[in-house]
Amino acid sequence: MKKILLLFVFMTIILPIYAQLEKKTWLLGGSGSFGSSVSTLTYYNPLPPSTTDRPYQKSNVFNLNLTPSFGYFLFDKFALGLKSTIMFTKSEVFNQMLP
Repeated sequence: MKKILLLFVFMTIILPIYAQLEKKTWLLGGSGSFGSSVSTLTYYNPLPPSTTDRPYQKSNVFNLNLTPSFGYFLFDKFALGLKSTIMFTKSEVFNQMLP
């Protein structure tokens, strides 16, 4: 998996990219990203008589962002287009007691 990722990064950095900026051509592009995180918070209950209880909170978060864009060159080096953002976030929180 690391070799495939390294090859992809190498190809996107090293290979030349050519663009066409003439009228009557389409412009397609966009970007995307994702992220995931897990966190755990442990705290002690200060109220008696359950001072030995150790509740904790665990959270999982997943983010996905896509930004497609497209346009059309009306004149040389002048494009008119649209860009949109699509975002998805899923968050889960679990409250439990440790033994």
